[in-house]
Amino acid sequence: VQNLAAEWHTSQHDLIKLMFDAREFSPDLVIMFHAINDLIRSFGENVFSEGEYRQDYRHYFGAATNLARPGRTAMNFFNTAGGHWCSDFRFQQVRIAGPEGNGLNGMLTMFFPKSQPVEFTDWKSLPAFERNEREFVRIARQAGMEVMLATQPSLFRSDLSKQDQEVLVFAKTHQSQQKHASLESMIAGMEKFNDVTRKIAKDEQVQFVDLEKEVPKTTDFVYDDVHFTRRGNERVAEVI
Repeated sequence: VQNLAAEWHTSQHDLIKLMFDAREFSPDLVIMFHAINDLIRSFGENVFSEGEYRQDYRHYFGAATNLARPGRTAMNFFNTAGGHWCSDFRFQQVRIAGPEGNGLNGMLTMFFPKSQPVEFTDWKSLPAFERNEREFVRIARQAGMEVMLATQPSLFRSDLSKQDQEVLVFAKTHQSQQKHASLESMIAGMEKFNDVTRKIAKDEQVQFVDLEKEVPKTTDFVYDDVHFTRRGNERVAEVI
């Protein structure tokens, strides 16, 4: 068993890795699930992107932002220094639970510029996501690989407590003009992207696991928007 996943990667990155990396190992089965990283490519210009949406995602820099835009770096957007001086009028707090409940690399809290939740419905990256998944299936099959597609679980649900909402970070970090996608928008967006995966699996008659319905939407299993705790990882393994 090998894992070729990487932080920040999308369905497009998986397509590239399938063609130029995974195929060299002649795997019997390839498993793919995406949603959130493709979804955030739809958001307007923010700290990680520049210019209008592009279907090959070249508008989005992600982890390379500090290299692509020196002088206007992503790290200027975040503040992790305790935050005792941060005004509630200017900043919003995100709790960093981490997979073991003790933060990430010693960080327990981050602060972002204040923004207001708004309805977001313009999922520009949805067609690119569908294109990439269909191409993934086609290329894998041509190479003699079995394919399993899965939906992506998340913590998003309409009745999240205020405390649980404090661990949600994706919409806040991709805010634009002091606005970010509301929780309701993120719920609807993830459903749209997961529905594409369901449709492709049915159309192409590949193996399919509806992880979104199999992983409980609680912080016992998901410690932020989509990342798994140890228990969450164990649940995903059991279902697959």
